[in-house]
Amino acid sequence: MSFLALRTVQDELAKLEAAELIVSRSNGYQRFYRANPKHSLYRPLKEIIRTGAAHLKTNPRPLPQPASAPHAATAHLIFFSFALGRRFD
Repeated sequence: MSFLALRTVQDELAKLEAAELIVSRSNGYQRFYRANPKHSLYRPLKEIIRTGAAHLKTNPRPLPQPASAPHAATAHLIFFSFALGRRFD
């Protein structure tokens, strides 16, 4: 979960896509992002993410919700899905 504004996340994803580090596709309603396996940094980044994911707690504490947070999610982000080998394309 991130407490970043949706526009901030969209801007960062646009920068990563412009740098060709990630690629995206749309089903007309949602946009899906994944690492670009054709980029020269794909393998080094994959290893960094795998190393980071190996140090995650199995049951991390949930992040506290700010008082102003809406109850319904407006954006869903998947972290470490690349490192854990899950595909979402």
